[in-house]
Amino acid sequence: MSRSISDLKQRLNSVRQTRQITNAMYLLAAAGLKGGAAAAAYSAQYTESIRQTLCALLNGDGGDLQKEGGGKAVFICFFGDKGLCGSFQHAIAKYAAALAQETPDALFYGFGARAAQLMENAGVPVAGVFGGSAMHPDPSDAKTVAAEARRLFAEENCRFVDLIYTPYHRVVHTPARRRLFPVTQETETANELPKAGDLLMEPDAGALLDHILPVWCTAEVYSAMVQSAAGENAARMDAMQSATDNADEMIASLEQEMHMARQLTITNEITEIAAAASLQERIRKTGETESGGEQ
Repeated sequence: MSRSISDLKQRLNSVRQTRQITNAMYLLAAAGLKGGAAAAAYSAQYTESIRQTLCALLNGDGGDLQKEGGGKAVFICFFGDKGLCGSFQHAIAKYAAALAQETPDALFYGFGARAAQLMENAGVPVAGVFGGSAMHPDPSDAKTVAAEARRLFAEENCRFVDLIYTPYHRVVHTPARRRLFPVTQETETANELPKAGDLLMEPDAGALLDHILPVWCTAEVYSAMVQSAAGENAARMDAMQSATDNADEMIASLEQEMHMARQLTITNEITEIAAAASLQERIRKTGETESGGEQ
């Protein structure tokens, strides 16, 4: 059944308002991504440089930092603060749920305003949630998470501590897993790193390690935060662009339907006027005929 013009106008106005919102959110996400992408690239390079320095200090004598413990596995999952970004948030929760099935005794920690809700909905046991803004990563929040990760690995004798986040990519938003503890290095670069004994250090390797370790750990966590934030903005851009395109299609369809409804209304009105005129003409002719017959 065709809708009335008033209903079509109301629906059209509603879709146009929705389009304004989705387009505004697209522009906001694009503005956030502009700086977020640069921060993600810089943090990745900075973290890799510190990792190489740390591995050079540990090369040949890693100690407990390069050995898996015998306790539980720990996963720190980085979520976002808001929705309307497609399957970005749910992909992390689904990835964590798969890990929970593989390692039933694992401890899962979350970061982000939506972390607890999404993890619980996915059936992931929540050991704790860190405070802080996922959309606006702060080094102080990264420092807090990194300190807790070091404590868990050292005091709780965990097997390993992994970061679960979404690396920034403009098109694909796939969760990834990065080992934080024990400290590892790539096989192809391990032989290229100098031994700790071959380096000239001031004051000594132990003092440098005590200084670099928390800096590196914080940098790794912060890199995961900015990568996730940039990926969330990219996913929201894609989702809002798709929503805006769908709104444009709906607006075009509604405008065409309203145009056809107006044409139908005008046609009906013309038909009614023509029918009334024809009836009036027949009545006039009938009256003239009757008047002529009486004479």
